[in-house]
This record gives sequence, C-alpha cells and structure tokens, in this order.
Amino acid sequence: MNSEYQIELVEKYIGNTATNEEVKEFEKLLREDEAMKEFYLHMKSHIIAIQNVARKEMLEELKSIEERLPVLNLEKPTRKIKWIGWTIAAAACVAGMIWAIGFLIPDRATKYDRIYASYYEPYRNLVTAYNRSGDSAVTIKEQALTSYTQGDYNKAIEKLQHIKYSDQDAVIHFYLANAYMATGKMKEAQDNFLKVLSGDTLFIDQTKWFLALSYMKSNKLNETREFLSELTNHENAYKTKAKEMLNIINSNQ
Repeated sequence: MNSEYQIELVEKYIGNTATNEEVKEFEKLLREDEAMKEFYLHMKSHIIAIQNVARKEMLEELKSIEERLPVLNLEKPTRKIKWIGWTIAAAACVAGMIWAIGFLIPDRATKYDRIYASYYEPYRNLVTAYNRSGDSAVTIKEQALTSYTQGDYNKAIEKLQHIKYSDQDAVIHFYLANAYMATGKMKEAQDNFLKVLSGDTLFIDQTKWFLALSYMKSNKLNETREFLSELTNHENAYKTKAKEMLNIINSNQ
C-alpha cells in the first residue's frame, strides 16, 4: 500500500467520510500495523489542535468572503450540513456561493479570483506536532512548520529556505510551496509543487489540487484543467471538488 493512499485513508477515517469497506480496511491496519497506529494517533491529535486554533480564523475568513459577494435577490434552498471538522464544513459552506460568483461577476480575472478564494485554504501541517509558542521546537524544520501552523507564512518561508534539502525532499518543497501560495507568490509555489511531483510519491493528489488552484489564481486555465482532470480520474479526497471546479470553468468560457 502506498503512502499517498494511507494518508488519504487516515484523513477520511478521521473525517468520517470513509466507506464501510475503507473503515474495515483501516481498522484492520490499526490492529496489525504499529507504525500505522502511531501515525494515526499523531495525525488525529494534531488535527484536533489545529481545529481548536484555526476554527475562529476560518469563520472570519468565510465571513469576509461572504461580505464581498454581490447581494442576490434569489431564494436559496436550506441545506443541512453535518459538522465533521472545520475543514470539511468550511468547504461545504462556500460551495453554494460558487455558481453565483461564476455567473454574476463580469470581469474574468476577478471572477476566478473569487472562485479561488472560496476553495483555497492552506494545507494543514501533518509533519510535526503542534506547538503554539515554538519555544520547544528543536530543529529549523520544526520551527518552520510551527510558524506555518501559526499562520506566519513569511517566517516559515525564511526558515524553510535555510534548511539544506535535496530536490527530492517532498515534505520541504510541499510546505514551502504552500507557504508561498498563502502569501500570494504563485510562481514560487508552482516551482516547488512541481518538484514534489517529480521527486516523490508523497502528497501527489494534494499537490495537484493546489497546483490547479495556483494556476487558476494565475489565470492559466489550461493548466488548471489539466490537474483537475487528473484528480477526477481516480478516487481521492479532492475528486468531488475538482469536478465542481471543472464545471465552473467550462460553464464560463
């Protein structure tokens, strides 16, 4: 079983989105594989920490996005959203806004900027345990990812750049790319994401998702379609959102 699939399986299990077959498979792995059990417990505790810290900031961001939308005189059906963690609920909250954005905003660049803002959120730090102050972080990598978790992306970039790493170090490139993306530096983000794809099998689907978003932000729709299409061709955590975004892009040409 490859590491990419294992990460997705853990995410789906924690988020209560796994199928019955996936639940059985994962629980069997937990019983038989100590390394998987340790990784699961680490990831679960880390996500809970991030939820507690980031929920308020995410809700404020969603409120800010909503305030920037045009006033619509449309009746909208009421939807019930099952709260299964702030990352999933946030995506569900903004999904209903996307179609209105795509059709009502005339300026193409602004339109895709708003779609990007509705879908984009920085990828969470799954590598190091969450440390609020950063005082006990020993290595530069731990310090960098603590800054990343706290939302201090410029400091994270500065520290990650001081780490000696190879082009094959997917973790460093992935989080460096995410930090660049969070600060609006799409070219630098894309360069590092592409190194992830060329050097490792870790974070492949995640990288394609963020590359698609970064190319949309850069108004490079052919590249956006390419990576979104790849994500729709197999089961992964981004398949549904990738289909949504493809529909939005294709309906606005």
